[in-house]
Amino acid sequence: MVSTRRSFLAGFAWCAVLAALLWFIAYAESPISFVLGMQHAMLQEERYVLYHVDHAVVTIDIRAAQKKEPLARDPVLEPGDIVVILQRRVNA
Repeated sequence: MVSTRRSFLAGFAWCAVLAALLWFIAYAESPISFVLGMQHAMLQEERYVLYHVDHAVVTIDIRAAQKKEPLARDPVLEPGDIVVILQRRVNA
């Protein structure tokens, strides 16, 4: 009877230690929690761009910027170019 109780308590203790370790890895200030937080932030930004940005206005602004400075930019837009144009639109 005593050995069954000890093995049960030992198993419970190991499960508690494992759960605490997994919690620490996932939610404590560690590189994994940083990566998970950055992934969440990127997904929120993607949702914002997909659902809250007027894409017709952004297209018009990009084409106007290309006509204004055709030689200053590459024909292929870099990912940061859209952000600059959006910032100009917000600040104007």
